[in-house]
Amino acid sequence: YSETYTIALDNELRNITGVTEAKVTVEIIGLEAKTLNVKNIACINADGITVEVLSEAVDIVVRGDAKQLDELKAENIRVVADLSDFKEASGSYLVPVKVYIDGFTSLGAVGDYTISVDIQKG
Repeated sequence: YSETYTIALDNELRNITGVTEAKVTVEIIGLEAKTLNVKNIACINADGITVEVLSEAVDIVVRGDAKQLDELKAENIRVVADLSDFKEASGSYLVPVKVYIDGFTSLGAVGDYTISVDIQKG
């Protein structure tokens, strides 16, 4: 991963070097990534609303040790949407989700994910 960032200075500071950007490069050694198509999607805190999950599956990128990644199956992964902030909503929404990997403490999902839901009051 490599990205260039603008160096932001407070109005009280002065840039005497003239450098206005910093390039940051990150290389992770010893870890691999694997993409799995996960269909285990759930919604929580949906009291008082009717929810239809429109997303059939989510492609999740998991990073970690190669041996554990080989053992990992899509069934070990849960995609969970917390609908606490959608109690007054009605219509179709892209909702952020959390990704849980059961049984593999050293593996982690990379990135942010959403699912599409249709919400109706009552």
